[in-house]
Amino acid sequence: YHICMSGDNKNIAVTANLKIDFRAPFREGSEAVVRVNLDRMEGRKIFFSANLESKDGLVVYAEATSLFIKVDRSKVVKNN
Repeated sequence: YHICMSGDNKNIAVTANLKIDFRAPFREGSEAVVRVNLDRMEGRKIFFSANLESKDGLVVYAEATSLFIKVDRSKVVKNN
């Protein structure tokens, strides 16, 4: 996976690490909310955490942490 960064046409961020802990069953037809937090940035590293939870916030279905690395778009995307 990669993410584009607003206002930065030169770089994109690619996934270096993604950890997901499943906490509760998510039934077919259920509705949920994904909440993503930018935890910190250290140079080219971008750290995120996220929760998949019920709309009322009472049930957490999954928790995730991730590390993305900023890289030069021309080194990853061809024909830019």
